[in-house]
Amino acid sequence: MVDTAERIEPQKMVRENPHCHDMKIAVIGAGPAGLSCAYFLRRMGYPVTVFEKQQRPGGMMAFAIPEYRLPRKILQEEIDWL
Repeated sequence: MVDTAERIEPQKMVRENPHCHDMKIAVIGAGPAGLSCAYFLRRMGYPVTVFEKQQRPGGMMAFAIPEYRLPRKILQEEIDWL
């Protein structure tokens, strides 16, 4: 599974409607739910700002899942894409 994740480049993910809405949206919390919400809102064309109180985003994905299960590089690349 990690091999597959490493082959997918976040930069190649297609945005359906890049910034076609005037409304701004804030997502509180950069855990799995907040990042998922931000991802789908971006795909719909909304400009999204994600706020996180921890030092780094990712929530349980960044702090509880071992590196060998979810490489931090892959996680950070997807977060940076947002």
